[in-house]
Amino acid sequence: MLKSDAITTAVLLDTNVLLSDSGSLEHFSKNNVVFLALQVLLELDKLKNDPEIGSTASQVSRIIENLQLTKENFFIVKELKKDAFKNFYDPQNNDHKILAALAFLLNLKKRHQIKSDYSSSLTKVNKIKLISQDRNLRIIARELFSSYSDLLEIEDYKRSVAKVSEIVSEKLRIIKDPGGIISQGGENYFPYKEKVFGKLFENQGILCSASGDKDSLDCFGLIRQGDKMVMLKADLYASGISPFSNGEGKNWQQYFALQQLLNPAIKAVFLVGGAGSGKTLLALAAGLEQKNHKNNGTYSYKYLRIARPPEFVGKDHGYLPGDLEEKLHPWNYPFIQSLEFIDKKLRDKTTNLKKYSSVLWSNTFGSDDFTFESVPLCYIQGNTFHDTFLIVDEAQNLSEHQIKVIMTRVGENSKVIFTGDPEQIENHLLTPETSGLMVAIHKLKGNRLVSYTILNHLVRSEISKIATKLI
Repeated sequence: MLKSDAITTAVLLDTNVLLSDSGSLEHFSKNNVVFLALQVLLELDKLKNDPEIGSTASQVSRIIENLQLTKENFFIVKELKKDAFKNFYDPQNNDHKILAALAFLLNLKKRHQIKSDYSSSLTKVNKIKLISQDRNLRIIARELFSSYSDLLEIEDYKRSVAKVSEIVSEKLRIIKDPGGIISQGGENYFPYKEKVFGKLFENQGILCSASGDKDSLDCFGLIRQGDKMVMLKADLYASGISPFSNGEGKNWQQYFALQQLLNPAIKAVFLVGGAGSGKTLLALAAGLEQKNHKNNGTYSYKYLRIARPPEFVGKDHGYLPGDLEEKLHPWNYPFIQSLEFIDKKLRDKTTNLKKYSSVLWSNTFGSDDFTFESVPLCYIQGNTFHDTFLIVDEAQNLSEHQIKVIMTRVGENSKVIFTGDPEQIENHLLTPETSGLMVAIHKLKGNRLVSYTILNHLVRSEISKIATKLI
């Protein structure tokens, strides 16, 4: 329990803060008096059945109830002070109700009134903070409450859950063959020694060559698996796709990503990179490769399932016509393009890839041995995916809770792949630091069942590379 004399700040949180990071409430409640306007609860209640963020809203409500029952420094503000708005208070405007709750708290603190249930807790603090991700709300609040500048602070929510810059700036390390590690190992592995290879997470890769040059002919890749450093195959490929570099030397990032995608012992793979880095293509090629080859008479996976969060770039064009299959068409198109590229690479007239790319327009294709299916993420709860290679594209637009929901759907003999770019988030509730993709990497790296690769080598085109770097 927090000592009351240690509290110096009270915070009033906007709804968008809670939805962007469901852990924000518990974070702030550790060292502050926490207030929520009653309107926040009403907004969460309306959102609980929303197909995109309903699960997050329900999770936040559970946390709120737990704090209500267990924390002495957590309060729901029911009172509103509307006269702070002069003549423009709008009773239908949710932001105005949150600001009116803030006005009530400021007045209560300033005038030292003690008639409220929580005024005694308010007397302990010397600062009240409004925390919101809504820029306009923050601007209006500063104008309305300028006379409270000695008491009030207004802030954007900037909690860094994931160390994004640290993650995305990671580069493959290369070491010189330190005089004899090859002779110390077995046929395709060496013992992992931190003093030789440096600190490596489980499933993390490193390059090794006699000269220390990644472009030298003798350079090879090693990946840590337990107490061993396993050497990767030199001719790694999947469904006709091999690490591609646009003529700038071997693309080692794609090389390690492909190894992780094809390794059945790794159950969750995170691929992070800009547009044109090959994330989706590699994941799809690896899924098809493992579908096409049987082990002991059966396919590695019976189902290849794909999914993307329904986020728009720019203007939302409203409800899409047609049934569920027709509504999924726009989100399936990037996969269709990748399938067509793979089909072109294979140049095999007997392949069924063209059939797969055409049936994606009808959502699913099935046979006795294998099913290719597009999955709407909003209906994923309640499902369990057995014998499935699941690809979740554009995962930067998912919250931490949504990533957790998806991962807890993974059943026996299944694998989940998350691909995304934290620089292209379209979900207005998220930042790179609170994106579920990056938070999951931050929390799960080092687990033997999990791997991640940063793909910072763009191979789509020169104009794509220029746009990514300069715009």
